[in-house]
Amino acid sequence: MRRKALGLACLTLGLGVAAGAIAGPPMPYSKPGLWVLDQQVTKSKSTFESKVCIDKATQGYLIQAGQSTQKSMCSRNDTSVMGATVRIDSLCKIGGSNLTSHSEITYAGDSAFHGVTTGHFSPAFMGSSDTRATQDGKWTGACPAGMQPGDMIGPHGIRLHIGPDGPRPMH
Repeated sequence: MRRKALGLACLTLGLGVAAGAIAGPPMPYSKPGLWVLDQQVTKSKSTFESKVCIDKATQGYLIQAGQSTQKSMCSRNDTSVMGATVRIDSLCKIGGSNLTSHSEITYAGDSAFHGVTTGHFSPAFMGSSDTRATQDGKWTGACPAGMQPGDMIGPHGIRLHIGPDGPRPMH
């Protein structure tokens, strides 16, 4: 459960892709405060929205946790940063499948980003061979009352706090 929740948090925060950079250039940090993230995955007709309160320490932890997960699952993570765009090419083992993926995240300063990840599973994973996910993140201001850095309200109202002790229910 802990690993699944952490994976959801990393993906939801738009850092799962950027965190794949194990030994690459430094990743840009996002502006502290409340972020609204919209994500759409192939074959899904809906966009999933998450709200996340972050600060530099929380984002640093998530990047480190994502890197650790990537190290355990991926044999290749090639990362390059060109201007405001981060590109990551990975080869990972998920269950009995190999996942070859390509991600591009373009930052608009420290207050917005757009990311696209495409992947191919061989053999198919959960009935799917090809996948595509898009994610848009936008800083909306200070964290509202009742939310602190690390708090996330995910799709379907999932409420978690992400920190060094792992994911736990939001206070």
